[in-house]
Amino acid sequence: MKRTLIAFAAVALLLPFAAVRTEAQTTNTPPPGHPTGIRPGDSVLPPVIVDKLALTADQKTQYDTLNVAYKKEHDAWMSAHQAQLDALQQQTQAARQANDHDKMDELRQQRRELMKPANDLRKQYLDKVRDFLTDDQKKTLDSNLPQWRGGGPGGPGGPAGHGPDGAPPPKD
Repeated sequence: MKRTLIAFAAVALLLPFAAVRTEAQTTNTPPPGHPTGIRPGDSVLPPVIVDKLALTADQKTQYDTLNVAYKKEHDAWMSAHQAQLDALQQQTQAARQANDHDKMDELRQQRRELMKPANDLRKQYLDKVRDFLTDDQKKTLDSNLPQWRGGGPGGPGGPAGHGPDGAPPPKD
């Protein structure tokens, strides 16, 4: 009886902490892994940058059409390559656990090569977006892309805020 009472008291004391964690997990907190919480395949541009561009109604319609087409193509590419990406992920985890930095570097390079077509697809759609932007909007886009790409010296976006392949955003 005494053990049951102690167990019940322990559960009662821990229950509020579990409830807080559950509540935090169900909020709209962005997923980890990307500075904006938006993964690159989710859209051509994250909503925060689209908002900063202050698109006209016509531009917004054009963007939405491009965004739907991009998402469809990106999802198809990802589906076709998911097994390869999963295999690389597993190999990377094994190399990390083995503390094999050379293997991790090699696997990172393989992933970069595998992801190149997906990155090129994004660049193609980004160029299509640029086609209907004003000069001021293009400047706004260029100044905000490095943050979205996770840029900064040594950051995941490559050198000095450049894209995943290390290239700066295209200029017009």
